[in-house]
Parts: sequence; structure tokens; C-alpha cells
Amino acid sequence: MNRFQVLNGPEEGRVAEFGAGTFLVGRHSSADLVLSGAAVSGRHLELVIGEDGRVRFRDLGSTNGTWSGGLKVQEGEWFPGTELRLGDIRLRLLDPADAAPPEAGGGEPAAAAADRDLHERAVREALSGRRRGGPLVFVLLLAAIAAATWFLLPRLDDGAGAESAAAPAAPAGGGPAAGPNDLLGGLGAFDSESAASWQLGPGLSIADGALRAAGPAPARAVLATRIEPAACTLVFQAETGGGRVWPLVEFGPEDGDRAAAVWSGPDLGAAASSITLPCDRAGWCRVGLRLEPGATVRALRVEEGEAKAAAERPQVGWEVVAAGANLILNRQGERLFDAAGAAGDWRASPDGLSFQAGGDWLRLAPGPDQTLLALVEGGPPVEARAGGELPAVTGLLLRGSTRLWARFEQPAAAFSGPDGLFFPDPPSFRFTWRLDEALAEAARLDRAVRRAAQEGDTAGLLAAARELLFAWPVDEQEVAAAEAARDAAIAAGREEFARLEQEVAEAIFLAAEGEMRRLQRTAAELAARFPGTDLEREAQEMAAVLGSEADRLGEDRRERAAAYRSRLLSALRRAYPALAAWLES
Repeated sequence: MNRFQVLNGPEEGRVAEFGAGTFLVGRHSSADLVLSGAAVSGRHLELVIGEDGRVRFRDLGSTNGTWSGGLKVQEGEWFPGTELRLGDIRLRLLDPADAAPPEAGGGEPAAAAADRDLHERAVREALSGRRRGGPLVFVLLLAAIAAATWFLLPRLDDGAGAESAAAPAAPAGGGPAAGPNDLLGGLGAFDSESAASWQLGPGLSIADGALRAAGPAPARAVLATRIEPAACTLVFQAETGGGRVWPLVEFGPEDGDRAAAVWSGPDLGAAASSITLPCDRAGWCRVGLRLEPGATVRALRVEEGEAKAAAERPQVGWEVVAAGANLILNRQGERLFDAAGAAGDWRASPDGLSFQAGGDWLRLAPGPDQTLLALVEGGPPVEARAGGELPAVTGLLLRGSTRLWARFEQPAAAFSGPDGLFFPDPPSFRFTWRLDEALAEAARLDRAVRRAAQEGDTAGLLAAARELLFAWPVDEQEVAAAEAARDAAIAAGREEFARLEQEVAEAIFLAAEGEMRRLQRTAAELAARFPGTDLEREAQEMAAVLGSEADRLGEDRRERAAAYRSRLLSALRRAYPALAAWLES
């Protein structure tokens, strides 16, 4: 019977006994030896115990690895008296001699004696030159390193040793020691040892125990190491200054590497900030921070909380998972969109979702097969990931397998980019999947477009098409029809404008003032029929040029007439003074 002792963590001191067979060690409740450490994977390690009592181990692709003597190992033989570290939890395979307490008067502890014997055995094996098989020699060498480390580390007295055993080991990335509840294992100290564990965005730096943001825009810092918390809520605590700092959590399923979402929590400046996650979707996590320019962070800690993100099903096939301003919306297993925010609240109803703004930022991102459009005041819809500043967003439209619609009471500023649509100060709004009102308005405008086309009312056609395309683009067939009618009208206007340009060129060449006046009126009429288009602007410019040229020709004509009259009168005064006087009178 082999005995395995847990040396730290929530199960510290527990001893599990296994006979011959195959056994699973991990965080999942189905494991034969359950370890609830945050850095332990659900299926972390497999143990195979032979009839002869020999123990072999195999790492099952864990997130934070299996370690022996400071080296990461995949599989091998586990010798009695030695330790393995699974994430942040240490296990010892007890030697039979460990069952008896050390003799009074202080002699060598049984575990230390076993390590010494194992060390000597490994050294003899490595130096003997005999070929005993590569894997065994490799495992023996690892065990020798572990044993040597045991003897070289400073020993504590009995009282200090008990306190040391209660503290969890630091994560594989190194870093300062942390308290028993810190899931980061001290990596939030932002010292020289922990700096390498953080992925820093533009303008971020780590120095003198602080994370600083010096760039012109907000930036992210993400911890490279994944954690696997046993609870569904992460509580962030830190010392901040110089600007706002928001916690972030990227999470995904235990059996997948792709993140399901990135959620956020309130600013850390006022108090501890919590992020509640959906337990069934958060098999692993990576924590991060979003910093305003000028912000600093010190002494970051992350602990486990008790709350859980609730999943609601307002209708058959719909699933709403929300906590605060964070949201995942699915329909029949397909991701429609997700949201992350620092403050606010989502509420589901039978016909949609309502967002109550909390005075801080909100990000919306469409699912893989969806398109999220921002309805912009006075302009065409803009895709959420197009990139650029949107000063006045009046609503939202989600297109794909399902359509969702939202109208804002007041326009709101936003930015579109790779992460979706970002609102620095979002409005409260309601997303609905019942589009009766929007579809009715779009149908009315569709009829107006068709009627104007039949009547030859180009201005009416363009006005109705513009409103449908910019404000009510909910029906894709009606959108396509409006775009086609608009494009056909503008193409016809372009042909008319090209003919007009030719006539204008001839009139200017001939200096035909009267023809210019006629063409000026024609250009002005053309501009009036194409409001809000480039053609309107170009026709107006043509009319202005024609008017100016006609005015110049008229002035020249008047000046020439005045000069001729003056010369005529001068001649008459000399030859016929009486006639000249009569003409002048």
C-alpha cells in the first residue's frame, strides 16, 4: 500500500493510500485524490502503481505543469520519500520509514534519510557507467537534484516549520512569497522576479514594485500564467493611484485553449473589486488589468469569493449568462455577442435584454458568425470592428442567424476596433429580438422608395432610401433593394451630369452668356434632385462657375458698350455739336 501526503494547500496534512492500479489526481471531484489548489488542473496527474509497489506518474497536459526538484517533468517513476509539485500543491510519496516518528534527541528525520539514500543511489547509478535504460537514469537524476535541494535548503525549527508548511508554494514562474489566499502567488508584487510573468501593453512598465501606465491611451497588462480557481468569483485588491484601474479576467473551458470571454470589474481605486464568472465556462482563467494613462498599481492580490454568475433562459433556445456589466448571449448553442464592462447591470426579459448603465465603460463584441452594426447619426451603419471614432451612435443592430435591435434615447460616443464596439460612457438601452416596430418602419420606407422610383421623384427616392439604410436597416432584402434603387438613380444622374459638362465646355468656349445662364439653371435643378450626395455638391459647384463666368461676360459686355458710346459722342461733338447735345440730353 502506497501512501501520499499533501504538504500544503487546503488539504494539507491529508494522507491518501492506494494499492496497485491506475489513479487520477486533480481538482475535479471525480479524481481519486482531489486537490483544490487554484493552479491544479481538473485532470492533472495519472498514477500507475504496480503489483511490486513501484509508482509511475504521467502529467495529463495540465495548465501549470508537474515539477520535481525545480524541473518540469512529464512522466517518470516516483520514488518513495520524494516530492512532486502539481501547480502550487506539493505531494510526497511517503517512505515506509516515514510512518514512525523521529527518535527523541533529534537524529536524522526518516524523510531526510530516505532522500539521502535516494541521492546516493542516483549518483552511484549515474557514475557507474552501467546502461540501465535512459528513462530510469533520467528520473534518478531528477530525484538526485531534488534530494540535493532538500539538504542544501536551510532548515527551520519545529515551530517555524509548521508555519512554513501552511503556506502554498510559489507558482512556477517564481516571484515573492504570498499569503495562503493569494491566487497570484505573489506575482502582483511587481518586483524584478514577477515582472517577466506579465504581458504588458503599450506604455506599461514594471519598476520599483509598481505597474505604471505612461502611454497616451488606456492599456492592458495580462498575467501569462493561468490559474484554475475552485470558486466562481475572483476578488481583486490593490493599491492604486494616478488614474483608474480595472481588473480583467480572461476565461475558457477546462478542455480548451481558446478564451470564452474577457470580463471586467469596477475600478480598484475605491475598494476591492469582484468579478463573478460562469462556473461551467471558467475551467481556467488569466487575470489582467486595464490602466488609464498615469495610473499606477502596487501590491495586487486576487482571492476567491463565493458568488456565482447566473444563467437565465428567457425563452426556449436562449441563454443569458450575466454578472454586472458582463454578459454572454447564446441562442441554440451559438454565440450571438458578449459584453464586458466596469459598471452596469443586464436584465433579461421574454423579448430581449436591458442594460442599465453604471457610469463607466462598456465593450460589445459580436459572436464568430455575427455582425454588430453601430447606427450612426447622419451616416451609414459602421461594423463594430471596422476601426475608428464614432461621435454619435444612435442604436445597434446585430445581424446573423438572429437579429437584435436597440435604439438609444440620446446619441453616444463610441470607438470601433478589433475588440468590438467600445463606449467610454455608455447609455442605458434595450436590446430586443422582437423587431415588429423596426420592420414596420423599414417596410414603410421600402414602399416609399418604390413609389418614388415609379414617379421619377429622385429626391424622394434618395431621402427614403437614406433613412431606411441609415436608421432602419433591419431587413436585408429591403436594404438590398434600397441600395439598388439609390445606385441606379445616382448612375442616371451621373450620365446627365456628364452631358451637362460637355455643354458647359462649349458655352464657355463660345463665351455664350445666355447659354451659360440656361446651363446654370439646369445644374441647380440637378443638384436639388440629388440631396446629400456628391453629385449635389458637384452640380452646385458647376452652377456657381457658370454664374460667375456669365457675370464676368455681362460686365465685359457692359464695359464695351459704355466705351463705344463714349467714343461716338466725342465724334459727334466735333462734327455735329447740336446732335450730340440732343443725344446727351
